[in-house]
Formats: sequence, structure tokens, C-alpha cells
Amino acid sequence: GRGYAVTRRGSDDSNDPVDLVAERHGRKCLIQCCHWQAWPVRPDTVRELVRVRAAEGSVDAVLVAVPGFTPAARELAGQLRVELVDAEMLNHWVRELRFSNAWPAIQKALDARDKTCPRCESPMVERVSRQGPVAGRSFWGCSRFPECRFTMEA
Repeated sequence: GRGYAVTRRGSDDSNDPVDLVAERHGRKCLIQCCHWQAWPVRPDTVRELVRVRAAEGSVDAVLVAVPGFTPAARELAGQLRVELVDAEMLNHWVRELRFSNAWPAIQKALDARDKTCPRCESPMVERVSRQGPVAGRSFWGCSRFPECRFTMEA
């Protein structure tokens, strides 16, 4: 959206944290989506994305995490010019998209019971968290777990 051509790049390779590459007017942006449900992102995740950005010569980097970021991660991201996107910003973008031509396809994907993993394109299965602060809550997990550890809220 927003005039960007977006390519899915996510992989199981722990050396490549990039999930999406967005390009517009010759400018590239690397995007990492942290799929944790309960823990805020720490500075090491910011550093890893910056390492890949430097190796690729990319101009922009965005880190997306619904549970948010630790204060240290926010500080480091500011110093290293990494844009942070939390649940509040994602909700804002979704509200904007509700009035766009793309909304019917987005709504269909959100409502689908046969979801596909954005990292490896395997089927997603609905599971229940057994531990941590989200114990008992449903989430979607990749059917290839533990090879692919992608998850998202149900």
C-alpha cells in the first residue's frame, strides 16, 4: 500500500530477519515483523535489523511489534534511524485502509479460516498458548513448527 511495491522475503534463516521489502521511487525499505505475542522487543532485535540494512545498503528500516518495545529498544532505534511500529500505529493504518479499494481483499484475508504462513506459505493452524502471560489465549501458528516459528494473534 501507500504506493510501495512490496515483496515478501521472510524465511526461516535466522541470519535474515527481514520479512518484507518495500520499494517506492527507487528507495528500499526493509521491514521486520516480530511475531511475539507478549514480550516487547529488545535492543538486540534493532541491532540485527540495522546489521542487515547496512549489508544491503538499504536506506530505511521498519520494525513492527504488536507488544511494543522496551525503552532501551526505542532509544536505540531513534539513534540508528529505525522506525518502530506498535499496535497503536497498526490500528491506525487498518482504520485508514477501511476506506480504501483494498479493504474487501484485506477483510477476506482476515476472516479466512484457511490462513497461509507469510514466511513459508504453509497452512496455519489455530493453537492455544500454554505458558507465559498469554496462557490460554488462541493464536495462529505455522503447521511446520518447529522449523518455522511464525505466529500471529487469532
